[in-house]
Amino acid sequence: MRISKLVYSKRNPKLANLFIDGKFEASVLVDSVLSMSLKSGDEITEIDLRALKSEVGWQKWIDKILNFISIRPRSKKEVSDYIKKKLFKYKILDIDTGLEFTDSDNKTESQEAKDLGVKNNDDLVQSLLSFLSERGYINNIDFAIWFTKQRLTSGNPKGLNYIKSELFSKGVDKNDIELAFEKVKEEFPEYEESALNKAFLKQVKKNKTEITDKNVKNKIIAYLVSKGFRYSDIKLKVDEYAEQI
Repeated sequence: MRISKLVYSKRNPKLANLFIDGKFEASVLVDSVLSMSLKSGDEITEIDLRALKSEVGWQKWIDKILNFISIRPRSKKEVSDYIKKKLFKYKILDIDTGLEFTDSDNKTESQEAKDLGVKNNDDLVQSLLSFLSERGYINNIDFAIWFTKQRLTSGNPKGLNYIKSELFSKGVDKNDIELAFEKVKEEFPEYEESALNKAFLKQVKKNKTEITDKNVKNKIIAYLVSKGFRYSDIKLKVDEYAEQI
């Protein structure tokens, strides 16, 4: 096989259009072309061609994932689930040379892609996760710190018990959660107390009834417990507020 032409892609300067024996073969990474010192007129082996296609397929995945992460920080499980979800949608999967990014609405093709993606591309998922983890794009502790701060300071704040449950569901393990909580407390020791105060006052305003009413008091306490705040902290807050009325 002989390279008949290599030209920059007009749509993406990172890519070059590769023509072999007068016919368009594939879009490949410019960096790969340069690293292999390829130029028009060169002979190219099947192995080198496969490597070029594999590298551009890999880069497409990295770009997609980085775009997903750019929206907000993600846990490792969230990224893994995202990759697998995308794998389900592709109707053309070339395991040797990477993936064709063609979405399919056809159920038969979609099911075929799902089978190929999950059963034969676990190594792809793990390789991508390792690549991103090693470069600091995904880190469960950093994610848990960000997530905890968001939940404590939102307009509808949550307690640490509630946040812990949410983090578990996102694949963050107990040790990483505890480390994240410690770092948050070190940086902003008043976060949890402030969150409880905000949630408590919001409930007082919502009920529009004297906090000294036993039913109202119990209702507010039950609500705040359900949002992950500690009962002892809630009880103290309710009693202090009632004394001030």
